Amino acid sequence: MVVVVVAIVAIAAGASAWALTGGSDPGLRTATAATGSVEQTLDTTGTLEPVTTAQLAFQVAGQVDSVGVTVGQQVTTGQVLATLDTSSLDSSVDAAQSAITSEQTKLAADEASETASTTTTTTTQPSAVGSSGAGSGGSTIGAEQNKVTSDQHSTDADSNQAQADLAQATSLCGETSASPGGSTPGSGGTTTTTTTTPASTSSCTSALQQVVTDQQKVARDEQSLSQDESTLAKMLSTSSSSGQSGSETSNGGSGQLGSGSSSAGSTSSTVVSPDQVAADQATLDADEADLSEDQTSLDEAQLTSPIAGTVASVGVTAGQSVSANSSSDQIVVIAPEQFEVSTTLAVTDVSQVKVGDKASVTLNGQDTSLVGQVTEIGPPPTSSSSTDYPVVISLAPGLVGLYDGASASVSIVVDQASGVVTVPTSAVHELGRFAYVSEVRDGTVRTVDVTVGVVGNTLTQVSSGVKAGATVVLANLSEPLPSTSSTSGGANFAGVGALTGAGGFGGGGFRRAGGTSAAG
Repeated sequence: MVVVVVAIVAIAAGASAWALTGGSDPGLRTATAATGSVEQTLDTTGTLEPVTTAQLAFQVAGQVDSVGVTVGQQVTTGQVLATLDTSSLDSSVDAAQSAITSEQTKLAADEASETASTTTTTTTQPSAVGSSGAGSGGSTIGAEQNKVTSDQHSTDADSNQAQADLAQATSLCGETSASPGGSTPGSGGTTTTTTTTPASTSSCTSALQQVVTDQQKVARDEQSLSQDESTLAKMLSTSSSSGQSGSETSNGGSGQLGSGSSSAGSTSSTVVSPDQVAADQATLDADEADLSEDQTSLDEAQLTSPIAGTVASVGVTAGQSVSANSSSDQIVVIAPEQFEVSTTLAVTDVSQVKVGDKASVTLNGQDTSLVGQVTEIGPPPTSSSSTDYPVVISLAPGLVGLYDGASASVSIVVDQASGVVTVPTSAVHELGRFAYVSEVRDGTVRTVDVTVGVVGNTLTQVSSGVKAGATVVLANLSEPLPSTSSTSGGANFAGVGALTGAGGFGGGGFRRAGGTSAAG
């Protein structure tokens, strides 16, 4: 077989040389090697997407009262997009506020009564048997009451601090950030699915981390408050049962009281115990928590935009009933500042690409290409049936006339060289790990081995074998491609010979294995 193939190569090379020098038009297409630049690209397709998208949904259930935006409308940060009917929410807030006012009045009265009664009892009532135990119990309850009050104050202070830090984070992060971790009281119930890197990454990131820390601290405060209130409630229940038993004993056994017991008995009927004051405080704390929750729900009845951008879709209408945090009843806002192209690369190709590589993006229907840069590769596929890696190409900010979802052709520059000898890519033929070109020298076509560097779509770097100014033969595009269905060796040979210009089938490669004088 080797002998036969070498013979075919020799015949092909001789026929080509004869065609060029024998006076007939060989129909060769030629080009001149030159010094220039080459870019090797990896071509794929992708989808255009906005870098920042806010998918907004009401965080409370209710009936939509009004929708103030339409698709395509420009909105600003903090702009109200839609509102719920707040009749029931207003009523809840008013009721909670009324309950707090009433409980504050009762607590003030009970505290004043407790102080006056304690003074009277101290000056007119002698010590009673077992009073130290009661006093000890009252002291314990009073301490727990103070602890509950302290917890409430800490919760309020930390909550206020969280709100202040959230405002600071919003200011630092500008128009491309939203509250982390979902809804924050007073935020308007927004949920941002993706965010872009703000101008001051360090300051913005630190501010957002501080907000998360504040929210965690508030959560711990509320948990501690709930536990202490539960402990206080149990102590009040136990103390109430003990107090009733002691009262019966005192009324039935006058011998346990010293002189002046009748006066003390008269005074004790007006005493407001520490237990009652603690219960008043616990009720007030619960009412304040209810008011805070109702006020948050009222604030979330307004759907506001966390970013400035364009309304991409409106999924709610006036009169519509919505559920809390719906995944379908949403208004989507996209920021116009920057877009990116999402694509995928096979595992065999992704190793050629690295973050920072330059890319050219041509949108479907447009002739002008856009400059992009690879900003994200991976993560690896989690499915055993997929070997594609996601790749993100970011475009320059401030581009106009771009639309979410547009398809795009992407060319990622994986290698490049400047000031090198280049030839048209179609002039280079490869056989295994060898490469060659057909060079025209003094009217004769010669097969020349070359070392190939960067391979581009139109130009290829030649590191050795050909110098600038050399004339190389290009593929003859007017000739038919080789037929894979024909059983005629001559037909196949003629097709391949014409396609390579004049060098014959694999001439350069076989010259390394021995070659022929005709091919040389």
